[in-house]
Amino acid sequence: MMSAEKRKRTMSRIRSQSKLENRITKALWAEGYRFRKNVRTLMGSPDIAIQKYRVVIFIDSCFWHMCPTMATGRKAIRNSGTGSSGGTWSATGK
Repeated sequence: MMSAEKRKRTMSRIRSQSKLENRITKALWAEGYRFRKNVRTLMGSPDIAIQKYRVVIFIDSCFWHMCPTMATGRKAIRNSGTGSSGGTWSATGK
């Protein structure tokens, strides 16, 4: 048997990819975008980071499918001051 602390450490090391993540990365690569996956040096450890354009992408399947257990309390907030045609979005845990 593993202790709770050791199990948490072990499980946090598992890096799985969703079908949605695979589809997006293949499409980006086919379009010529080069990126890094799961960059731990960036805040939030984004799923995809395109460093050339300073863009990060977070892929949360439960968010898009409106999963009631994972999306509870999440709100998409548009950052102000970016104009109507552009901008960034973030998900908050509040």
